[in-house]
Amino acid sequence: MSTEQLLADLDALDALFSDESKWARGNYARDAKGRPAFIGGAEAVAWCLVGGCIRITRLAADKVSPLETALCRTLDGRDYGSLAPFNDDDGRTFADIKNLISSTRARIAQEAAK
Repeated sequence: MSTEQLLADLDALDALFSDESKWARGNYARDAKGRPAFIGGAEAVAWCLVGGCIRITRLAADKVSPLETALCRTLDGRDYGSLAPFNDDDGRTFADIKNLISSTRARIAQEAAK
């Protein structure tokens, strides 16, 4: 995946999580009533980080891994191994999610500028 595509995907992920109502826990996606939903379905209105990555990469498995990997690399060595445990942690806040996305974007842009 190119750096430009990764940055575009991070921008799209940030836009997807435009407000806290768009963020979910415990399932990849939820509908307006809080029930589990298909990630790419019209009824999905909220996503976890993994579900959001899948949603914006249009369910293309070859693009999800680099986006998830980039986000995981920003977790500063915390042993999550996946975004799901990070996303679903009881102490996690929406601000943490937004910060992870923006920090990852800044890191990728800085690495590309070198």
